[in-house]
Amino acid sequence: WKYVFNDANIKIGSPKIVEANDGSFYFLMGSHEYTASTWIVKFSSAGALLWQKIYYLTSGNVNSIALSKALPGDNGFLIGGGQNPLSNFIIKCAADGSIEWQNQYLYPLSTGGITCYSIIADVSEYVVSSSYNINSLLTIKISATGSINSHSAYTYTAMQIIPTRIVKLNTTGGYAILGGYNSSNNNKTEFVAIYNQALSLQSFNELTVIYYQFILHDIKAINNGKNVIVDGSIYDNSAFTIAMINLSNSGSVVWKKRAYGNTATTNKNVEFRGLTENGSTTVHVGMGFNEGRVIAVKILLSSVKKRKDSIEMYEKANRMDLAEKELKEIEIVQAYLPKQMSREEAEIIITKIIADAGTKELSKVMPLVMKELKGKLEGKVINEIVKLKIL
Repeated sequence: WKYVFNDANIKIGSPKIVEANDGSFYFLMGSHEYTASTWIVKFSSAGALLWQKIYYLTSGNVNSIALSKALPGDNGFLIGGGQNPLSNFIIKCAADGSIEWQNQYLYPLSTGGITCYSIIADVSEYVVSSSYNINSLLTIKISATGSINSHSAYTYTAMQIIPTRIVKLNTTGGYAILGGYNSSNNNKTEFVAIYNQALSLQSFNELTVIYYQFILHDIKAINNGKNVIVDGSIYDNSAFTIAMINLSNSGSVVWKKRAYGNTATTNKNVEFRGLTENGSTTVHVGMGFNEGRVIAVKILLSSVKKRKDSIEMYEKANRMDLAEKELKEIEIVQAYLPKQMSREEAEIIITKIIADAGTKELSKVMPLVMKELKGKLEGKVINEIVKLKIL
């Protein structure tokens, strides 16, 4: 489904959308209706507009940057931001949009500019990533009712740093914060900060390019927190290119990729603006200046298949040195993939899926099988098993 907004008060900026615990969606956008205010729209899982509300001050600004779903069992949401007179504010709302509580988090400073940039719900508390003063990160854990449970502050003396997004590494703990330097200071460097569950900084990792401009927009933990993927864009003084970087949870770069738009015209500008994880793939969403909206999928499994095909070719050419090199690359990639299922295990599952479906029609069976087994076994093997079972 899709929904198109036409409102003269829409404020150009970075919209946010989050899926609530009940499957509905909250959409955040800025509005000029009351000076600088926050506009929230709620959609059902099917895309029906349920309600829309404006959050504002009679004198002042409510510029919201962060949007998060509520804790498990709560179908509401949180928004956060910061600008005079509301510095580092968080507002907790119920599922109907009514305000349940609102707080400002000036701690540990009583003065200085503090802005909430990202919030995540983590089991029984919220984790908040804010910037404060001109060169520091403030990370806070707050309870379901908004009280502070713990905090951590990190100061970078070289220049102003601004967080973009915080993510949880895995179910057992740890966080990663993506951010960048103030663009007036440095257009070529972004950072990823790694924290443990107790909010102790484990590493602060600078990512610097030689090009004119470098911006990372989103981050996602993968491989049960062993790695994070970040994406954005690089401007090389001729065009914007997509940028993707895979980092280990210790901060070291595993791989990095950049690419121009796939167009016959001279304008090959493309940018990534967001990403999500889906099994063994990451789905990246962005825009192309000629292509329009673009989506790219980074599939680790395809990397394995490509190298297996190369091994077969090298073995036929009696180039065992190259075949062994590809085999080592497969071992590295497979270390980051979900555990692969055996053929015997897959046969049992596929047999049950076909029986439950009550049909042996390939076009109806295959989507059900892929939904269950995608990323757990090579597609070629899955296809072979399904065809044998429906004969």
